[in-house]
Formats: sequence, C-alpha cells, structure tokens
Amino acid sequence: MIFWVQASGKYRAVLEEEAAKHKIRIQFHNKGAQWGRAALDWKMVWIPTPARFASFFTGLHELGHIIVGHKRGDGKPEYLWEYEAFDWARKYCQQHGIVVPARTVDYEREIIAEKAHASAKEGSKSIDSVVARFILQKHNGHPDLKWAKERLTSQGRIRANQRKPV
Repeated sequence: MIFWVQASGKYRAVLEEEAAKHKIRIQFHNKGAQWGRAALDWKMVWIPTPARFASFFTGLHELGHIIVGHKRGDGKPEYLWEYEAFDWARKYCQQHGIVVPARTVDYEREIIAEKAHASAKEGSKSIDSVVARFILQKHNGHPDLKWAKERLTSQGRIRANQRKPV
C-alpha cells in the first residue's frame, strides 16, 4: 500500500516515534526545509519542523545518520555518510508505504555528487561503487553530476586528471 503522509502533524509524529525508538533527542527549527544536523555523540538532531515532504525527509535523513551508526572519526568519507543516511531514510519510507518524490531523490543525488567531487579534489582515487552507480543514474545541469558523468566510472574509479596532484 502506497500513500502520502498527509498532515504535518503526522510527519512530526513519525519523526518523534522513530527518534524515541532509538533514544534520539529532537530539536525542531524553522531555518529551512533542507537544513538539518546530527550531533552523533549526543544522539541529538536539529531538524526542520515538518510541514511538507522535504522537511520530513530531512528529519528522517538526520535521524538516519545516528541510526546507521555514524561516529565522528570513523574514517568514512562525507559522501558515504550522506549516501547512507539518505538510503536509510528512503528505505524507511519504502517500508512504511511513503512515496519519495523523484525531486527529493535528485536533490540528494546532487548533494552526494558534490561530496564525492570534493573527495576527488582532495585526492581520492575512487569512491564506493554503489554510491557511484547511484550518482550516475541521472544527469541534469548540476555541475557535480556533470563532473561525475565525465570523470567517474560505475565501479567508482575517478579518472586521474580529477585527482589532486601529488
């Protein structure tokens, strides 16, 4: 069964229930629908007060950082953290019959591509192949998706001229 969670009150209840299940504290804000932060060590998130799907998904994404076990200093690159939190939020929605709009997936793809591109600029020779394939699934005018199309293989290899000189 697929449905849209209709009211902002339901969005908030879903976020609060999931946070309580994992003993995560929530601080709601009104800074914008796509601004969120996770304090990993404190098991606390700052997320937008959910009004529409974008703010709801941002909340799920930030909860996802803690629920998948991200830890400061774990050695994972930022693009992988972002992908894992996105993937958890997307799977949560799928498991609960909540439709994730394509524009939300595309927005997340752009952010993850931006972080992967930054890794390449810092000298990374490759990125996770699952993440590479996700990034390469769609191309629009976004500069980091353009970079990916030109410089990233589906196996995650970054072509040499995009890496930081040694």
